[in-house]
Amino acid sequence: MSTKSITFEAFFAFVTFFAFIAPSFASSILMQPATTYILLGEPISIPITATYPTTYQLSLDTAAIQEASFYIHQIQFKPPQTKGDQKEQHGVLTVTPFEVGESTFPSLTWTLIPTPNSQPPTPNSQLLLKSPPIKFQVLAPFLPEEIPSDIRDIKPPFALFPWSWAISVAILFSAILWYLWRHKYKSKLYSSRLQKMTEQLPAHEQALKALESLIASGLWEEGGAKIFYNTLADILRNYLDRRYEIPSLYLTTSDLFRQMRAAEIERSAIQWTKQVLENCDLVKFAKYNPTDADREQDIYRIKKIIETTMSHTNHHSPNHPAYRQAGNHHPI
Repeated sequence: MSTKSITFEAFFAFVTFFAFIAPSFASSILMQPATTYILLGEPISIPITATYPTTYQLSLDTAAIQEASFYIHQIQFKPPQTKGDQKEQHGVLTVTPFEVGESTFPSLTWTLIPTPNSQPPTPNSQLLLKSPPIKFQVLAPFLPEEIPSDIRDIKPPFALFPWSWAISVAILFSAILWYLWRHKYKSKLYSSRLQKMTEQLPAHEQALKALESLIASGLWEEGGAKIFYNTLADILRNYLDRRYEIPSLYLTTSDLFRQMRAAEIERSAIQWTKQVLENCDLVKFAKYNPTDADREQDIYRIKKIIETTMSHTNHHSPNHPAYRQAGNHHPI
C-alpha cells in the first residue's frame, strides 16, 4: 500500500471522528437536586441543565426506564437557548422515592437526535449522553430525629379538652356536696334547737318537744336514717343529763348504764335506754339500716322512758329548779 493511500485513509478517519464523535464532547447533562435528603413517598424535583450542539435536539424515553426505587412522574423542558454553536436547555425531572434508606437514582441515557434540515448538514446518526447517578438519603415520615435541620416536622394534631366529661363530673360533685351539706346542716340545726330550748321547761317537756320536732322534720322520709338516729340519741342523752345530772353526752353507752344503775333509776327505763342507744350505735357505727318498725319502736321506748321517770322528783339533784322552789324539800 502506498504512503499516499495510508495518508488519505488516516485523513478520512480523522474527519469522520470529528463529524460523528466530536459533538458528544461538547455535550453534557447536569442534574443537581437542592437536597439529597428526601422523604419517602414525597415527590422531588431535580433541575436539569443540558448543553449540546445546535444541530441536535435532546430526547429522553421515560417509559423505557426500569427503576423500582423511584417512580418518574414527568420531565418538563423549557425551549433551548442558542449560544454560538451550542444550545443550553433547562428542565425539571419529577420523581418519587419508594424505598427507605440510601437509594441511588440511576444514570439516565439521553438521546441527541439530529435536527432535520440543519445547517450545516449533520450525519443521520444519533448520539447518546449519560447523566450522572445521584445518591439520595430517603427518610421515613414521622421520624423527626432522622430529619436534618433544613426539614421541619409537622405539628401534632390539636387535642380537644373533654369539656362534656368535665362538666358532668363537676355537676355530680356539686350535687354530692350539696347533699352532704344539707344533711349536715339539718343535723346541726336540730342539735342547736336542742341547745336553744329554754332551761325553764322541765326536762320531760323539752325532750318530748324535741322528739316531736324530729318526727316532723322529714329526715326519715328523705333517707337520713343515720342523722335521724344520731339526733334521737342526743334527745335521750340530753333528757338524762337534765333529769338526773348524769353527763350522758360524754359517756360511753356502757358507762352511762352503770351511772343510771348507781342513780337508782327504774330498771325498765334502764332497759329501754339500753335498747335505744344500742340501736343508735348500730346505725352510726355498723351501718345498720333500721326499718320503719325499728323507728316506731325506738320512739315508743323513749316516750316510755320519759313517762316512767318524769313523775318522780329529781331527789338526786339539789340544783334542780323544783328543789329550789320547795326550799330544798322534796316536792309533792
